[in-house]
Amino acid sequence: MAAAEDMAPAGGTAMYDGVAVGLSMLLEQREANPNAKLLLFVLTDGATNEGHTLGDVDEMIAGLRVP
Repeated sequence: MAAAEDMAPAGGTAMYDGVAVGLSMLLEQREANPNAKLLLFVLTDGATNEGHTLGDVDEMIAGLRVP
């Protein structure tokens, strides 16, 4: 919670870059613990205006079946 409270909008939102990094981290955890229940929670300060788009990562998201 403290990390979210310390966030400040800076005008650039690369949400799907963060999603890609988060999914990569979840893949590492899945390899280490195949029975883990994986979940990705995304918190953003605005609309994506930098970096990847949903179209860039949607197949990765669907293929991992992470809610």
